[in-house]
Amino acid sequence: MNPHLANLRDRARQCRSRGEMAKRFPAEYREIHRRGLTFLFDHMPRLRRKKFTEEELRQIAAKYESRTEFQNNESSAYMAAWRRGLIDKICPPSRAGAHLHEVAQ
Repeated sequence: MNPHLANLRDRARQCRSRGEMAKRFPAEYREIHRRGLTFLFDHMPRLRRKKFTEEELRQIAAKYESRTEFQNNESSAYMAAWRRGLIDKICPPSRAGAHLHEVAQ
């Protein structure tokens, strides 16, 4: 076996996830992808979060007073709501087009 390939395999085996490998061995991680050797990741489980329900998204959005605050603090939930077209339904109304001097005080 090629010694460089063996080194990449050994580095991959030291990690339990792709994220861990990307942090611990960034050069080797990029090399694996560049050379198309992603089979070296086969021992690593691909963990995925379950999909948000509409009710979960509604509860998360309710914690914030503005859409921007929701987007900045819960970006994955915000993006899920945006992709599903729920932003207008679950978020507080935005002040689209309103300037700070036009907002009632």
